Amino acid sequence: MAIDKNTVLPPPQGWVRMTDLVASGSYDMATAERNGVLNALAQPLKTAPSYKEPQRLSFLQDLAGVLAFLFFPGCLIWVPFIICGGAYLAFRSGTAAIATYVFAMAAVTLWPHTRWPGFIASFVTPIVFRYCSLVYAWEAPLPNRHHILVCPPHGVLPIANLLLLLGFRAIWGFDVDGLTADAALRLPVMRQIMSWVGCGSATASAAKVQLDRGRSIGISPGGVAEIFDVNDPDEVIFMRARKGFVRLALRSGTPLVPCYCFGNTQLFHCWYDSGNRMRAISRRLGFGVMPIWGRFGLPVIYRQPLFAITGTPIEVPLDPNPSAETVDKFHALFLEELQGLFDRHKGAYGWGDKQLVIR
Repeated sequence: MAIDKNTVLPPPQGWVRMTDLVASGSYDMATAERNGVLNALAQPLKTAPSYKEPQRLSFLQDLAGVLAFLFFPGCLIWVPFIICGGAYLAFRSGTAAIATYVFAMAAVTLWPHTRWPGFIASFVTPIVFRYCSLVYAWEAPLPNRHHILVCPPHGVLPIANLLLLLGFRAIWGFDVDGLTADAALRLPVMRQIMSWVGCGSATASAAKVQLDRGRSIGISPGGVAEIFDVNDPDEVIFMRARKGFVRLALRSGTPLVPCYCFGNTQLFHCWYDSGNRMRAISRRLGFGVMPIWGRFGLPVIYRQPLFAITGTPIEVPLDPNPSAETVDKFHALFLEELQGLFDRHKGAYGWGDKQLVIR
């Protein structure tokens, strides 16, 4: 591919298949060269259904994708089974099995939150991008400065959000640190993998530390609450009362970037009770408690093509002590921009009849 070395600015709008982008080696490119690759690969934003077309896979590519997702997030199932099962066989005691797993959860918190660039740019990334047919689109370029990317929906698991963490350096040349519930960071294997891709605690203090370092962060504010609406015929997100991310943006003067991950709610099937008992338990624990399944009845995501799009950054003033009125003003503006982002692009994903319900 011939790259114009004089090209500095990225395309103002466009979309790209992430498999094509990572194949170019853009992770390690200088800004001008990476923008040249984006100009060569980017296609104009579309209004007709196109982003929902799955990429073709060979048998081996499909198998590699299944194994990758069986490892993660499948570790939610097989890690407890191996630890508890091994302890039970060793001690012949259910109490000892449970105690062993609790000890493992306590021990794993000693694992430091360390991003592993080699893992992000490894052979795993193109495998999972192709399996998910991941398309990334933008309505405006994101300059290399710190941002707060607000990226619903959470779905059963925020798989699309994690994939964006893998790909952002290849697109814009900077990393994004994902914020996740502390409960997810207490689970063996899951903590390690999420740390490798750049996830850390979703506490306000931890987020402020990252922003003070000039880093970008990503968050899906709905969290566990959204898990129990993935079976709704429309897209349901919980953000009406979630204003902490706006307050954080104002206190640090950090632009807010609206983002939406189409398809993230369709990656698993799940069952939950109509009496909201599972919802109440899950909120108390900090993670979803429900049966889930995907391909072959396993915790392997379906081959639902994913389409993630970022909108124009919303500039906010630096206000160390924002008033409730100021927070409400920018929160309302953000929801308006997010709703518009969804409505403008849902047709291109084949979801022309779906509505975005913001609760």
